[in-house]
Amino acid sequence: MAVAEAVPGQKYWFVSPDQIEDVLEHSFTKRVNLIDLGVVIRQETRGSSVSGRPNEDSPFVIPMGKGRELVSVLDGASSRKAIAGLEVRGVSGAYYISHLVSLEFVNSEEYRELCNRETLTAGDVMRTVNRWLFENLNKVEGINYQDILSVPGMAASFCLIDAPNKVVTVAHVADTTAVAIYTDRVEILTFNQNQKFDDETTALLESLAREYGLTPRQVLARPELKALVKAQLVDSFGRKTNVPDGCGILDGMPQLEENNLIYENKAEITPDMLGVIIVSDGALQPYLKKGVPLESAVKALADDSAKYPVGEGGGFLEKGREDLLADPEYLEVIRLKDNDDATLVRVDFLHEEMGSAPRWLC
Repeated sequence: MAVAEAVPGQKYWFVSPDQIEDVLEHSFTKRVNLIDLGVVIRQETRGSSVSGRPNEDSPFVIPMGKGRELVSVLDGASSRKAIAGLEVRGVSGAYYISHLVSLEFVNSEEYRELCNRETLTAGDVMRTVNRWLFENLNKVEGINYQDILSVPGMAASFCLIDAPNKVVTVAHVADTTAVAIYTDRVEILTFNQNQKFDDETTALLESLAREYGLTPRQVLARPELKALVKAQLVDSFGRKTNVPDGCGILDGMPQLEENNLIYENKAEITPDMLGVIIVSDGALQPYLKKGVPLESAVKALADDSAKYPVGEGGGFLEKGREDLLADPEYLEVIRLKDNDDATLVRVDFLHEEMGSAPRWLC
């Protein structure tokens, strides 16, 4: 990977946004054989419509040793303070941290050590990535772990497909989502740690809209009202970021582990389990219309990810973007901007090699 200098003597990993297409496959479909389980992995990611801002999401899909594959989605979140070492490169902390992990972790000694472990869970991977981030983000001028406002982070859902043990383990922070797909149901594997803080923001936005007789988008178009929403976001940032009873975020802070903020789960790989889907909140957002339960939104997303094939130019993420743009005043889906960066990784299991288990078609 490319290395650049921010100041003389200080080196850190960096790949510019215009090089990303050369080093990261944003959209692909591939088959992987994990000993006795075949999987088809499809991924798709796109940036928002915000002009000039690179995609702050990144898929993170890598082998993790014999019979294991890690499938993940990373959703970057920028620091509250400017980062000098990144400003000179023209990128946000959110872009940097997600792509640092998705592109550079695979070159680390920590990655090789994980691959050689006899037993491994997604939680083991996330904890290792967090410690690795602390070492690597400390190399960037302007990031100071004594000042939390200077540290970028990310929401993340890691799913480790462990074919030898026929299990999917999950590690999760913040508001990405992982679900298991079965022949007769969809099961949510993650817990949205950011929900109560998002609810605070939504409640404020709707309250201002009622008070001033405006739509949510009109509220955000008035500087003095948007400032109130921004102030709430700054306040919640300090109350939630890797603190007890707060929201975990993957950013290198040891408090993520110390405060037990990595949510872990697992699902047995059974013959009726068809696969898993992992999405950033930007991919799920179009389905979160008022009054729609989360389970129904996730089911609709799963159905659409089959109807509009992911990773094959099927237009799944474009369909979500168009749905949001059809709600220009943010009345059906309450949000803070037209549309967010969006990423989806879908994994379909091929059970034909699992003993006497029936064969499922993807």
